[in-house]
Amino acid sequence: MRQHGWFELETCDRILVFRLYDAWNMETARAYVDQIDDYCPDPTGGPWALVNDLRRWGFSGLELMATIQERARVNTELGRTHSVFIVGDDNPMVSELVREAVLDVADGVANAFVHSDEEAAAWLAEAAFDTTAYLASCRKPRSS
Repeated sequence: MRQHGWFELETCDRILVFRLYDAWNMETARAYVDQIDDYCPDPTGGPWALVNDLRRWGFSGLELMATIQERARVNTELGRTHSVFIVGDDNPMVSELVREAVLDVADGVANAFVHSDEEAAAWLAEAAFDTTAYLASCRKPRSS
């Protein structure tokens, strides 16, 4: 089956940026799981953070959440200590579903829900992450 929706992964120092677009199907979720290892910061370099930009994500169904939750557990084992979720005001259902899913796998991970790149960067900076490369990445034009 063909993928629906898409995503971008980018490493900005110790911050992995995950931008989600449109409605996903299981093939897209599996593609994310298959590709994320190529972008995860080296766990021997210390803690790292994950920025999940959900503002343009159409979600798709609860069956995807188990796949994403399992990957979240792996990310924690690989040294992820912080996750920030950028949510839009126009889709509160996605925000609430993700919030519930995150709480199920949040052991040892600090989580924040914010509404902008700047808020995400400020939260990460408070946790001593260098956000310079992340903020530069946010200023790049996107294809969506």
